[in-house]
Amino acid sequence: MEGVVRVDFKEEDQQWLVTLYNANGDTRPGEPFPASGHENYTKLEQVLGRLTSLGYRPHRIPYNHINRGWYIFDVSPLDE
Repeated sequence: MEGVVRVDFKEEDQQWLVTLYNANGDTRPGEPFPASGHENYTKLEQVLGRLTSLGYRPHRIPYNHINRGWYIFDVSPLDE
């Protein structure tokens, strides 16, 4: 999808569901991935790692919410 401006992550049934949004509000599902239960790997670290692998960087990182079951990030491409 061109022009992704937001990425949502929602933890459900031990996996992360991903939704990509463009500026027009169109959405498409991203590839789900397993939610790690490892105590030394926070949920925030999991989704930030996936954002990077998708080629995006978040505008803000909620460091005060490291183990939420959902995250919404406004993003820019890594190469900008």
